[in-house]
Amino acid sequence: MPSDPLSVAVEVATRLRDAADDVDANCGIAMLFDELDRIQPGRGWALAAKDKLASAVRVIEQTGNRSPRLYNGIGTLGLAAWRLSRDGKRYQQVLAEVDRWVVDRASADGRALAERPCSGGRPRNGTSTTRRACATESPGC
Repeated sequence: MPSDPLSVAVEVATRLRDAADDVDANCGIAMLFDELDRIQPGRGWALAAKDKLASAVRVIEQTGNRSPRLYNGIGTLGLAAWRLSRDGKRYQQVLAEVDRWVVDRASADGRALAERPCSGGRPRNGTSTTRRACATESPGC
């Protein structure tokens, strides 16, 4: 095994080309490959990064897991896609799809929250226990 840091990174990245069936792992590996492409352009790292990003998209499409967390699921995909995009010049379709997934998920979560009664008769904004202070006109307020 090589001893200098770049050679170690290249060795590890080479072994990871065929690894991972997980969104976060694929995104992390894609960002590693992208960084190697910046350091060693023309050695196939850009294509390897693109393949890993595409794998992450496929996993999300297959599982339907569009977790709104920042560093998980679509958050990780958005971070990786932006990193690989070189300031939005590439992967615009993936970035647009991530934006759509985030908006759809936030809208669904907002609707679900609006339909949920206040817990224990307490208002969501913490100002009063009167019905007017609740975030919704739910029976629990």
